[in-house]
Amino acid sequence: EVEMDAGLGATGRLEQYVAPGNYIGELRELRVVVAHLRLAAERPAPERDRTRMLRARNVDRDAMQPKVAHAFTLPRDPYPLSMPARTYEVRTYGCQMNVHDSERIAGLLETAGYEKAPDGETADVVVFNTCAVRENADNRLYGNLGHLAPIKASHPGMQIAVGGCLAQKDRGTIVERAPWVDVVFGTHNVGALPVLLERARVEQESQVELLEALETFPSTLPSRRESAHRAWVSISVGCNNTCTFCIVPALRGKERDRRPGDVLAEVEALVADGVLEVTLLGQNVNSYGVEFGDREAFGKLLRACGGIDG
Repeated sequence: EVEMDAGLGATGRLEQYVAPGNYIGELRELRVVVAHLRLAAERPAPERDRTRMLRARNVDRDAMQPKVAHAFTLPRDPYPLSMPARTYEVRTYGCQMNVHDSERIAGLLETAGYEKAPDGETADVVVFNTCAVRENADNRLYGNLGHLAPIKASHPGMQIAVGGCLAQKDRGTIVERAPWVDVVFGTHNVGALPVLLERARVEQESQVELLEALETFPSTLPSRRESAHRAWVSISVGCNNTCTFCIVPALRGKERDRRPGDVLAEVEALVADGVLEVTLLGQNVNSYGVEFGDREAFGKLLRACGGIDG
């Protein structure tokens, strides 16, 4: 709503503006609207007199066309929207499930307006998708974070995020040992990353958010596949076994199985997109179907996938 008046100047009200996902592009649009309102307020009083109390939503366009055209003629945009997009880089450690999740992280960031950083260039956002199974996982992560500390100090606005199994295990310890990390997210809330990055940027403090149960199957999130002809499809997440040597149930949670129809729909969409090779993923695919009471579900799913033309 915009009002113009000789005594009031120009005032604008943006009620309950919420940018979905807090994406950068929409916040830039908000800044441009505010800039236009400020420029309108600086017009000489005679111009404001001629356009007294015009309300954009109720204006009679036929009767007031000359005044409306004059009132809403704005000067050259001082804050163009053609600002370069922020860039990202995803560094993946560990199993194929992490590779699958990293493709979803890349898809989320590109949906939020980021672009993949060219090889050899420092990205505005660096995301570590970590593994906690191997013995040197901790040393590898913190060594890389230490390497990035001076780089971040010399690149204002750069952000670092840590996700994956090690993040789920170490939680707030990561920002205690590496306080220059901006975001820590776990294996159960991959989809929250863009919001956490924006919140960390606005509030200027680290964001640590981890869930104890799966929020949504990663396969349902947007994806940026590394290969045009190969794809990863998650059919289950987590494990119900309690092997002494294995940390997976503690980090990935109890087994959750996707419905066969959802899996087949994703495979069919991938085939239609030109994919020739599909890998079905899960921490324990042999037990697929236990959640909905079909112990033979994995064999049935394999046969159904094999029946898809492509």
